Formats: sequence, structure tokens, C-alpha cells
Amino acid sequence: MQCSRVRTALSARLDGEQLPPGVTDGRLDAHLAGCADCRRWSEGAARLQRLIRAARDADGDGERP
Repeated sequence: MQCSRVRTALSARLDGEQLPPGVTDGRLDAHLAGCADCRRWSEGAARLQRLIRAARDADGDGERP
């Protein structure tokens, strides 16, 4: 799989959205196991999501956009 497609799918997975057609969690995980760049991207995206949620919780704004 191409990294750009993997990153799009990872973004969907982080947001709780449906994965793009033809992409499965297993394929994503397999790609991450062999691609350090996508692993770093995934970790950074997850960290950003956690920071945003923490900031919203600190502001008392638990609603999502």
C-alpha cells in the first residue's frame, strides 16, 4: 500500500470513521510494522488528537466540532 493511502486510512481510524474501501485494520497494521515513516506519522497524529482532547476537557468544552 502507498503511504499516502495508509495515512488517509489511519486518520479515518483515529477519528472513528469507516476505513476506505479495500483497506482493513490488518493491512494497516502490517504496513505500520514495516514502515517507520508511517509509524511516526501515526504516533504524531494520535498524540495531536490526545492533546486536542485534553485541551477541550481543560476548557470544559467536551463537544466535538
